[in-house]
Amino acid sequence: MIDDATPILIGQGQKTVRGEPLDALSTPLDLMLSAASLACEDAELLSSSLQNLSDLVVVKSFREPMRNTPRVLAEGLGASQARCWLTPDGGNAPQYLVNHYAQAIALGESQLVLLAGAEAIDNARRLIKDGQKPNWSIPTKDDAQYLYEDRPMVTPQERAHGIWAASSVYPLFENALRGFYGHSIEAHQLEMGKLFSKFSAVAAKSEYAWFPVERSAHEIATA
Repeated sequence: MIDDATPILIGQGQKTVRGEPLDALSTPLDLMLSAASLACEDAELLSSSLQNLSDLVVVKSFREPMRNTPRVLAEGLGASQARCWLTPDGGNAPQYLVNHYAQAIALGESQLVLLAGAEAIDNARRLIKDGQKPNWSIPTKDDAQYLYEDRPMVTPQERAHGIWAASSVYPLFENALRGFYGHSIEAHQLEMGKLFSKFSAVAAKSEYAWFPVERSAHEIATA
């Protein structure tokens, strides 16, 4: 017998769009609504079942387009009674949410939970190149609530010296790893090429990958 409080993933949905007409580009909300609908189909849930949704959490976008994305998504799904949350910035958020809500369900604090997230960066870039601005905001009466504390991602010292942006910080991390492993620059580039070559092999077989192309280690390592 499986205990009724055992956390179970009952459905998942994913959506990738490419080359949409400029006058009909998907917004992050459109993508989340589509993915959530696919998840409901996968779980064989009727739309009316979402009235029983206890929690709805949205992973914050790089450029969060709305004042309260979780609330707008909940209303779009007909789950206006759900507790709605937004995560702070951070790549740890998706795994944190799985852990957090597995525990919440096991403790009886939550029952039916929907986790969602979307990025429409390519669509935003296309609009900007056309001289437009993405107008993706839907007004709400209140701000989104963070599920957990929104902590600063940089120290005052890092910000003062301009080493807070990912494009500056990640190379510092990588160079430190290179030194730790005792690699030359060329050898480390090839090691990274080997690693990402395996990722590209997986991406090449995925209908959702943005770059579904398998590349060799040398191809990736060569600027």
